[in-house]
Amino acid sequence: MIRMTPPMGISGAFLFRAPFVADTDKSYTVIAIRQFNELIARGQEPLKLIYAPVGLTETAYKDDLSLNALVICLRDKDGSLIYVPDTYIERYPSMGSIPYSHLVLAVSLGMWPENRSTDDIVQAITESVKAKIGVDPVFYVTRAPVSDHVSEQQHTQLTAARRAAVTHTETDTAIIIRLSDKVAELQRTIDEQTLLIEALVAAQNAP
Repeated sequence: MIRMTPPMGISGAFLFRAPFVADTDKSYTVIAIRQFNELIARGQEPLKLIYAPVGLTETAYKDDLSLNALVICLRDKDGSLIYVPDTYIERYPSMGSIPYSHLVLAVSLGMWPENRSTDDIVQAITESVKAKIGVDPVFYVTRAPVSDHVSEQQHTQLTAARRAAVTHTETDTAIIIRLSDKVAELQRTIDEQTLLIEALVAAQNAP
């Protein structure tokens, strides 16, 4: 099934694949683009919210899950909302420009202790993405339960293995701060030596 993902904020007439129906005389605006896990995290059930109202079953939902489909939320001028997977969008308004799609990158980082903060991970990936492609990524950090219990010994082994594999321990921001402090320290030394030399020259030239 072909996916058609409209850009955020676009407005105009939409055409859906059956059984989803859009009023071709109405203008709709894309107000949100969601992943299924985002809807679930908000307490919404995708099957009941999106598929059941148009007569689709769990099979259609699972098919879209396998395709990593995105859920498009549209609003008409009256404020009514329509939720439709991008696999059921036949056509969306043209803005007379290059077609864009919403890029989502899903990365599995393996098993971690529940109390492990993700702040440094988010910072490191944000800096890397920003430096590489020039955008500030939006993060949706999720956790999936593991079926096996992790013993203290296994935890120690996993931690040691991860630390041994780390080759870059500083974020780019930390490196910049450290090097900036070093430059400032060297500049102070240069300034002090310059003043000392000037004082010695002045003493030698004194009558």
